[in-house]
Amino acid sequence: MTYPDDNGEKLAENKGNTFDNRWVNGDVDWANPQSTNIVMLIGSALGKASEIGPYVAKTIGIFKCPADKIPSKFGPRVRSIAMNRYMGDVGNAGAPKGIMASLNGTTAWRRHLKTDDLSRPGPALTWVLIDQHPDSINDPFISMPMNKATWDDLPASYHNGACGISFADGHAEIKKWRDAATIQPITRTSWNGNSHPASPADNPWLKERSTSK
Repeated sequence: MTYPDDNGEKLAENKGNTFDNRWVNGDVDWANPQSTNIVMLIGSALGKASEIGPYVAKTIGIFKCPADKIPSKFGPRVRSIAMNRYMGDVGNAGAPKGIMASLNGTTAWRRHLKTDDLSRPGPALTWVLIDQHPDSINDPFISMPMNKATWDDLPASYHNGACGISFADGHAEIKKWRDAATIQPITRTSWNGNSHPASPADNPWLKERSTSK
């Protein structure tokens, strides 16, 4: 069984910079002690559940790419992946499209709340999880604005200029990045809230596989 099977075909919640029920909890930036806390991945912390924890509790290695070898201030980080921001309920329930409007300047882009919502561009063309750059990773989702060519959150490139990406149909790819701006050195400095350089080939490639109208 999977989380959607047990929850009316709803996808796991994907609330970003907040502590709530979501697919996993924990902020794993360089200086946060949560970066080494396995309970944040698979259990309940402060009464808030990591929703997919019960399905993967014996295989916590799935949350971290073996190529991510640089520890945080507190030791090896337990997570190196982040979820597509268009997957699952991202919160702001009082105005359910509000967060997407602030991200994109419009509410036209589809949010994938249930499995049926994955019909466009289709499960094989919609990414779910991605390796995130060690300087960029923090909360459990990766921001992917559709209205600009720069990065808010940067994907990883520690596979010789490539990173791992998993898709909604269950397959995974190693994506070789083409733009030098995507392949940033690791500086051990958090890039939270900064816009990264434009990547005219890589950024559109990922956007096309993030959501649709």
